[in-house]
Amino acid sequence: MNKLSPKQEKFCLEYIKLGNGTHAYINAGYSEKGAEVSASQLLRNPKVIARLDELKKEAQKEFKVDRKFLFDGYMELIEKHKDLTPAVAKGSYDSIAKMFGLNEADKVELTGKIEGFKIVLDEGD
Repeated sequence: MNKLSPKQEKFCLEYIKLGNGTHAYINAGYSEKGAEVSASQLLRNPKVIARLDELKKEAQKEFKVDRKFLFDGYMELIEKHKDLTPAVAKGSYDSIAKMFGLNEADKVELTGKIEGFKIVLDEGD
């Protein structure tokens, strides 16, 4: 694989930390002008995509984040906060899943109410 430029590497590290392309782009030392569009272009660069995948896998191992961790945390949140809807709790954990690259192939469907909700985990194709 071809090496990334120092700014591209910094962008990847910032993106993993922040989960926001525009902010990562600016923090990497690029210009604020056109940052949103340029960050979007960087996020489609095959070398950047490959590096982000590597960093996500490293983060998963370092922080011990996997589907079970997310599912257990989600269930704990629902049990502790009875007034919280499953969709709101799921949104919180979707953000974490995205940060660690766990949501791209996984689907989680929530239906029902707190008293009778069900969770269906689809392993994908």
